[in-house]
Amino acid sequence: MEVERLARIYTRSGDEGETYCVITGGRVSKDHPAIEAIGTLDELNSAIGLARAVLEDKGYTSYSEILGEVQRDLFMLGYSLAGRSWKPDTARLEQLIDKYMHGIKLEGFIIPGGSTASATIHYARTVCRRFERRLVSLKKEGISIGRSTLAYVNRLSDLLFAMAVRIAADEGKLEYAPSRS
Repeated sequence: MEVERLARIYTRSGDEGETYCVITGGRVSKDHPAIEAIGTLDELNSAIGLARAVLEDKGYTSYSEILGEVQRDLFMLGYSLAGRSWKPDTARLEQLIDKYMHGIKLEGFIIPGGSTASATIHYARTVCRRFERRLVSLKKEGISIGRSTLAYVNRLSDLLFAMAVRIAADEGKLEYAPSRS
């Protein structure tokens, strides 16, 4: 009888609060800005995965497919942080933003929510903005972050906003924050 070999995912090498970092090329503390950025990128990809699952369940297949492309882009972005070449297609994101915002007149600050589909995309947007802040922190640490990478992440958060707003508007659930008058 053959015994199935299990894939072991633990290494024990991080038990003291340090880990290997591809960005720095060495071991660093798990709270190092590079690890914060990598972790937030992982969280963003997971938040987008959650949004995709909700979108599929709600019948928003085209939105889910676009977010699938974004998830693949995020893996390429991660590789680029490790020094590999990547040319992000920011223009494609801008075209999508324009498509989703067409006909929507923003009358104030949007309250994130409206529906499960819209709310999960808004959540992914906030994680995307945090990832952008982490990239800026890395840049301040002297780690090379390309302008095109920053532009892509900035535009991605705009795309997520536009998708969430379009869905809420189409469902008649677009809600504005109270004005300060």
